[in-house]
Amino acid sequence: MRGPAPRPRRSAAAIALVAADRRRFLAGAAGTGIVLGAVSLALYGGALWDNVVTAQLQTGTQAPRLVLEYAEQAAWNLAPLAVLALLAMALRDRARDPALLRTLIALALGSAAILATLGKDGSYVNVVVPVEPPLVALGAAGVTWLWAGPGPARARGLRVVALATVALAGAQTASLLAAPDDPAVFRHPWAGDYYARIAAPGEVDARAARARRCEPGVPFSGPPYIAFVAGRSMPGNQGDPFIINRADILASQLEAARRDRPRCPAGRG
Repeated sequence: MRGPAPRPRRSAAAIALVAADRRRFLAGAAGTGIVLGAVSLALYGGALWDNVVTAQLQTGTQAPRLVLEYAEQAAWNLAPLAVLALLAMALRDRARDPALLRTLIALALGSAAILATLGKDGSYVNVVVPVEPPLVALGAAGVTWLWAGPGPARARGLRVVALATVALAGAQTASLLAAPDDPAVFRHPWAGDYYARIAAPGEVDARAARARRCEPGVPFSGPPYIAFVAGRSMPGNQGDPFIINRADILASQLEAARRDRPRCPAGRG
């Protein structure tokens, strides 16, 4: 599994601090965790811990340059939502359900803690995804409260800021949807050629079609996503070459993948 494992515990801990009934919340969270943990251990045994925890810790750290690049991109994409969320916090006295507002704020802050994993080798800016839903909800509330309230000069200034922020978020999204191969506005202003689609749907289909023409039973040595689309197995039946090449605990899986020959295309790995 490339990238960090999800960190639901941090979000749950943040929510517990602001829950209207902390005892009930903690009891429900603990019960759910115990049941899910027991089922997962029953299905996967010690391999669950080995893959989700130990292997991820053994991947090493990112180069500082990459950490900075990813942090800049994360900040660029989250900034509009964060500004609108701050607006909701400033207008929190207009909330009809203060407990729900506190929960959303705690969820956003707890989810943001996963950004620290950008320092782990294999992490990418997709770690911002858990942060976005609570920020969107907070931002929508902030904009609604701002327009529903009175309109003094200060409020008019805030509305201009809110409109500009919404426009930036909309432009980022439109850029990604309209030109995924070159999403100029979605990328932060100092980015290089990062953050672009590397294969259009037609190219993916063509590469998957070539993979399907491999002999039956011969493992596919190309990108894992193409193997998934084509319904082909990977060498050693390992779908994540990244993790088995970097985690010492998965040395046996790496050796099995290396011994799994012939391959299609030949000569890879």
